[in-house]
Amino acid sequence: MNFGDDAASWFGSSNTWSGLERLSLARNTFTASGLWEILGRGNLSSLRSLDVSHTPLGARGLWSIVGSPGFALLEELSAANTRATDLGVGAFAQIASGSALRHLDLAANGLTARSAEALVAAPFARGLATLDLSGNPIGDEGARALAGAPSFFVSLELKGAGIGDAGLAALMTADALRLVETLDLSYNTWSHEGAGALGRARVMERLTTLRIEEVALGPPENLVGMIWSPSALHLTRLEMDWDRVAVDVEGDADFDDDPAALALALAELPALGERAISSPYMSAPLRRRIADFLGRALASLSKPKVAERVPEAFLYIAASYLRDLTRKNDERLVRPLLHARGESP
Repeated sequence: MNFGDDAASWFGSSNTWSGLERLSLARNTFTASGLWEILGRGNLSSLRSLDVSHTPLGARGLWSIVGSPGFALLEELSAANTRATDLGVGAFAQIASGSALRHLDLAANGLTARSAEALVAAPFARGLATLDLSGNPIGDEGARALAGAPSFFVSLELKGAGIGDAGLAALMTADALRLVETLDLSYNTWSHEGAGALGRARVMERLTTLRIEEVALGPPENLVGMIWSPSALHLTRLEMDWDRVAVDVEGDADFDDDPAALALALAELPALGERAISSPYMSAPLRRRIADFLGRALASLSKPKVAERVPEAFLYIAASYLRDLTRKNDERLVRPLLHARGESP
């Protein structure tokens, strides 16, 4: 059913929904006026979660939400792609006092650094646990603003947010990310040199999911520094693209920098079976290059002093990945590694 303003008026006039706590109105055609008809009459004062994503609300839509009788109890708001604009978010952030808001999705609204700054200064900022500003060109200034947030984010999604070298450096050393569990920085614009900030990240005590797809990663030691650090203690899912590591002008990649260190870094992940390290668009030459890299990494692990530090499960997983690339047999690959550990296959 597609709700326009007339349907929204009918919906809002009914007291049938008085005890409703979760409401999704995503992908409808009502405007800010229609939303006010739904929320403004007070029949939905028990709402804890509201989704109005992909509706043409504009700036006035956010004002309708914050001015509604039940807004103080609202904990989760999804308003992605609603044409909110900086004007709407700025006003929303200023007048949303006494809010219980903890989860906010404002992706794809054309927002700039001004909105990031306004949200960090909002009355509800200290309690905000999850924030999605993906698809908004907040740039380095916006990233710096978020890095200085008074809250401790549990989930921060900034896909395609125009973040460059300075913004990445600010985020990687931000106290606001100390307790983050999910961090998505995919599709941003920092350089291979700027990617070095990944290897200098401050401790993220609870990080379990890191997404850095389609970004510059620089040489392998950047990735080593990120994964083989206290921040990766609980990391169970890493989403990245092998073919973005050290890409040069010819589109080739160099995996020659300390393959044993990179292999050991990956081995530190406690739940290796859940990590995703792949590229569905990997070319045949690059696939061969990675196979060669992994082969040399596994060979390095054959040294007893190295092999004894690596969980046996990693040896099989790495060998399995190498088999997929080269069509060789797992056992033949992993046997010398187990021998180096003083074990039998």
